[in-house]
Amino acid sequence: MANTFRDVLITKIRSHDPHNIWKNVADDTLMTRYYVLTKDDKKKIDAFSAISPETVAKIRLYYEAVALYVEQQCGKMVVTVLDINTEGFGRALLVYEDYIFLQKFHRNAHKFGFATLEEVLEEGETLAAKAIAKAESFNLPE
Repeated sequence: MANTFRDVLITKIRSHDPHNIWKNVADDTLMTRYYVLTKDDKKKIDAFSAISPETVAKIRLYYEAVALYVEQQCGKMVVTVLDINTEGFGRALLVYEDYIFLQKFHRNAHKFGFATLEEVLEEGETLAAKAIAKAESFNLPE
């Protein structure tokens, strides 16, 4: 069982490598390839075209990692619901039964990414902490 959000995120990323192509790639390098975008990288992305399926998959993977981390921390099976339209607008939800633990709105999701690896991990930890606090506020039975 992973102990930190970083461990959960890298486990989710590596789960998409069934043929072990990335086995010699460092964890930080993989996370950087997925989620770190410089300002120049973001400028190159055309925000007026349809959002790419790869970008939607990366966003989904990120929120699935947050959901898995929350699940490990609070013991409730949390699922990710992601609804992003072709224009890049939408939201991500972390849901347990009838309860919404987290709701995050996105606009211009074409440019989903972070400036540094530290920001990737910090945002994930922050989202997870908010979801866990919300879960605790519901006083759900064990």
